[in-house]
Amino acid sequence: MAERDHPVTGDNFVAMPFGPVNTYTYSLMNGEAEPQHTHVWAEFIAPRAGHDIPLAQPIKPDDLDELSRSDLRILEATWEEFGDIDKYDLAEWTHRFCPEWKDPGGSSIPIDFATVYKMLEKPEPIDLAEQIQAERALVASFEQ
Repeated sequence: MAERDHPVTGDNFVAMPFGPVNTYTYSLMNGEAEPQHTHVWAEFIAPRAGHDIPLAQPIKPDDLDELSRSDLRILEATWEEFGDIDKYDLAEWTHRFCPEWKDPGGSSIPIDFATVYKMLEKPEPIDLAEQIQAERALVASFEQ
């Protein structure tokens, strides 16, 4: 969002005890997502094993044809920076360096896009957030 003014995923965000979470991805991780999407997830991701989410098979860049080159570049840079960090150290990092995260007291609290844009010091954070919602509404209208 800092680089391109929109998220890589189509998720909404929530603050959870261990940091910010993508809501729909979290549902997929827990096997609670809508059935029409779970087959795509299962193609790449094996069933959850405790707190670990293993790959179902090795993934090559060509397998990720739904992602743009820009998406892949952002994911590669993120992995380079955080790939070797222990999950609990990563959670602590998000508590210190993600100002949109607030302690939810054992539950979850929605994080709206305008808050993220505001924390990123983007001009017109409400307009940017409304643009995401409008784009999502347009896409949803074609899916019906």
